Amino acid sequence: MSTIKDIAKLANVSTGTVSGVLNGKITVRPETYSKIMDAIAKTNYRVNALARSLRTRESGTLGLLLPSIVNPYYPLIALGVEDCANQYGYHVFLCNTERDTKKQSEYVYALTNKVVDGVILCNTELSKEDFAYLQKNNIPVVVNYPVDSDCADEVCIDHQDVSKKMIQYLLSLGHRRIALINGPANLFRCQERILGMKKAYEEAGLKLDASLIIEGDFSQDFAYECTRKLFKRKKPPTCIFTTDYMAASVLNAAFDLGIRVPEDLSVAGLDQAVVTRPTLTTVRYHSYEIGRQFAEMAITRKKHNAPLKKRTIIMPSSIVIGNSTGKCSSYIKLPHENTFLPEENREMNGEI
Repeated sequence: MSTIKDIAKLANVSTGTVSGVLNGKITVRPETYSKIMDAIAKTNYRVNALARSLRTRESGTLGLLLPSIVNPYYPLIALGVEDCANQYGYHVFLCNTERDTKKQSEYVYALTNKVVDGVILCNTELSKEDFAYLQKNNIPVVVNYPVDSDCADEVCIDHQDVSKKMIQYLLSLGHRRIALINGPANLFRCQERILGMKKAYEEAGLKLDASLIIEGDFSQDFAYECTRKLFKRKKPPTCIFTTDYMAASVLNAAFDLGIRVPEDLSVAGLDQAVVTRPTLTTVRYHSYEIGRQFAEMAITRKKHNAPLKKRTIIMPSSIVIGNSTGKCSSYIKLPHENTFLPEENREMNGEI
């Protein structure tokens, strides 16, 4: 295995110069830089990551915990994390937790042992013990939900506001029986979506049928079965609101039941993560940019010499109007009801 001494000898420079260039500590003349790069290529030199981490106290790696690599919402986030990390010369360990708390803990301990420079928790809510373990080992943490810690940065979506605005739009179309197929009841984002839905109904002076809020998991099988069960009721919903990933199964179930979308049933989603026919009315979160912000937060906290105050970013979102929603066939406008979206803006694939 070649060494820095071999590179220095071939490039006719000092070992200190080679080390400074490799670590980004010094700037050299272009011709000197070219000589060093040529020498690296000729000797097939590879940085000893362990030795470097021991010397610099940086491993040049981040850990990214995702709840699912099957859900199409997450690959764009992972790509954003990786692209930003690569710009800093960092690499990313991708950990698929499958929403398994045991796997989450195992990943936390494994990443800590590898001395990663930061851990990103995307829709992965750790136990207090696992979170404390990361803090104890001085590993920067970035999350996308509120945490009570001065050492963890947040890149968040206002799930309550997003849910409220989508429900307001659906109410403006005349829908009153809107079903929410939600994830696990203990997750922050799921709780916020319910609160947003309740606020939209309250502000419209309408009563929400709580039985139309269904909590479970984020699987497509769950969404499919929920849709079938909802249409066995005497009063089925006129609209179903869920994530894009599950909305695809809602559309499949509707097709199998002979239910027309949007004539008989409107379907609205979140995440703008899948392509369907008809096109979904959904919420765009700009997933790639969320990933970039995750990595930027983790790396800059690690590289900052002085302690940083807690940082929180609320990512923008927008409602995109597709062909999966339409006016309720039993539309009744209330006397006090205001139209949420001007008629001229109700266009296919338009954006609020």
